Order: sequence, then C-alpha cells, then structure tokens
Amino acid sequence: MGFLIFFTVEFSLFFLSTLIRFRNKKEKNIFAIMMFIFMFFFSALRGTGDGDYYNYLVFSKNINEFKDIFNFNYPVEIGFRITAFIVHLFNGSNQRTIATMNFLSIIPTTYVVVKKSYDPIMSAIIFLPFFLQFDMQTSRTATAMGMGILAIYFNSEKKYLKSFFSFLVSVSFHSAAVVVLPFLFLMHINISRIFKGISSIFAFFLSLKSSLIIDIAVKMFLLLGFDFFANKLFRYTYGEQFAYPMKIYDPRIIMILALFITTLMYFSKDDIKKLSFEDASVKSIRVAFIIFMIFRFSTLVSFRLSSFFSIMEIFYIPFVIEKIKKIDEKGAFFIKLSIVLFILPYAIFLVSKYPAYKIFLYSNKAKLFL
Repeated sequence: MGFLIFFTVEFSLFFLSTLIRFRNKKEKNIFAIMMFIFMFFFSALRGTGDGDYYNYLVFSKNINEFKDIFNFNYPVEIGFRITAFIVHLFNGSNQRTIATMNFLSIIPTTYVVVKKSYDPIMSAIIFLPFFLQFDMQTSRTATAMGMGILAIYFNSEKKYLKSFFSFLVSVSFHSAAVVVLPFLFLMHINISRIFKGISSIFAFFLSLKSSLIIDIAVKMFLLLGFDFFANKLFRYTYGEQFAYPMKIYDPRIIMILALFITTLMYFSKDDIKKLSFEDASVKSIRVAFIIFMIFRFSTLVSFRLSSFFSIMEIFYIPFVIEKIKKIDEKGAFFIKLSIVLFILPYAIFLVSKYPAYKIFLYSNKAKLFL
C-alpha cells in the first residue's frame, strides 16, 4: 500500500505537470522540488527494508562515544560513524541516522537538478530507480552518490575547494566513491569522438576478460598497501552472495549503451564547452558504460562503481532531448515518452521484491533498534 501511494503521488505530479503551461523554469522547479521532498520523507520515515536497513540501525546504535568515530575496524565508513555520533549527541533515535543520510543524498541532488537540469521534472522521474535501489536500500551509497553529484557540479563551476570537500564527504560514506576523484580531473580534458569510439570497443573486449581485470586490480591494491579496497573487491567478486557476472544483455547495460551511442551521435568535443556541467553529464555516460563493461564479471562491482556516473543520466537525458528537439520535436517527444514507459515498469519491478512499506513508528522490528 505504501509503495502504491508513493507511485501515485510521484506520477500524478509528473502527469499533472504535462497539462500545465509553465511560464518559466522556476515554476517547473517547484514541481520537481515537491517530487524530491516526497521521496525524502518516504525514505526517511520508512521502518522496513532489506538487511542493510536493519544493519544501519544496529551500527548506529553501537556508536555512542567519541572514540567510536575512530574505530576503523567498524564495518562502516567514518562519515556514517560521525553522523551516528552527532545524532546520539542530541539524543536522536537511530532512525535519524538513516534520515540524515537520505537528506545528504536527496537534497544535494535536488539542488543541482534545480540549478542545471533542462527539465527538472523529467530529472525527478528518471531519478526514481536510483532512489529505490539506493536511498531505499543502501543509504550510505546513496549519500556518496548525492555528494558526488555535488562535487561534479562545483567542479564545473570552478569552485574547486567546495568540490573537493563534497568529494571527501562522499568518500567518507562509501569508499567506492573514490572513483569520482579521477573523473574530476577528466572533466578538464577534451576527448575526441574517435578516441571515445575506440575506448568503448576496447572496453567491450576487456569485458570478455573481466575476471582477469578484477584479479589484476586486487593484486595492485595489495601491492600498493590498499588492503581495504583489495578485500572489498575480492569479497564483492567471489563471495557467495555476490559472485555472478552481469549478462551482456542486462537491461542496465542496454540502457547505458543506448545513451552512450547518443553521446557519439549528437556530441563532439567542439559542441560543448569544456568543464561545463553538460560536458560532465556526457562524459559520465561514457565512463559509466566503460565501467559496466570492464567490471562486468562482478555484478555488484560493475553496478556500484558505474552508478556514481550513470546517475548523471538524470541530467544527460533532458539535455540530449533538448538537443534532439531542435532537430525533430516529435522524435524528442516519443523518446521522452518511451523513457517514462521504461521507468514505470522497471520501478515497479524493483519494489516487487521489497518488504511491505511501514512507517518506522509502526514497525515493531524497527522499534527494537530505536
């Protein structure tokens, strides 16, 4: 019932927006903000979830003293530990630790959408699958992704100190966010269309030897003394819970491949200003596709690392639709419609395996950890 209400509200707002002739982007932003705010409260107030939800409550419950922040043997990163400590400092419940992570995920994303999206309402709809997979499941990763978007945005605005600080917050919640750092440097480089095509073909052939690439990466991490990253990569690749490859016809790969092809069709290095946010969104799609291919042997590694860049499709898709609209307005409309028709069943499929939604105050299991 909870998810039914959620989908009804979100898609009602979306379809209602299609009937309104907005006078300016500010009015569109108001609709988008309402959609994002509802997502925040829906995730922050939840009292059910998979194992991660209850793990977060347990982890938060055990962090009560200042010294706990610096316990690096604890199974969550320092950002989570600091958040839990501050929550307890003000006598907050463990649920507030999760709510804070949802806030640090959704609010930065909303802020950048309002600032940079060509169609903020469309961005909110495209964000739904990411919201369901991360904010409703693995909040630490969601926080890292939200702050990663903020780091990319500030970098495009040449506010490098803010960008680096946002990156530090991102990686403090999930170590996988370290992949954002080289991308911040990549944003300063112009890449030719030929090189993009060659690199994608090369990535495809590397994907055929994906397990070898992961083995090499593990050994390199061990050689450099990064045992933490090596152990995580090994566990996520060969652990019983995660040890399965991503099929080449996986819908997530097909989606990012389709978007990757549009980056080659519609954008050259001279079409977009270097270091602009639009350029960052285009590069993100290309990087996401390459990561999907190279680490395909491990579904979790491939999906998690690529998500820090594929989430930028919430900006890229409205941007490319705006570009196509200038060439073929009807074609742009049908592309937009097809994306919405893809997202709705995909989102429903995602929640079909989730436990029934309950507000945490009415969840007996959640109350045990509050």
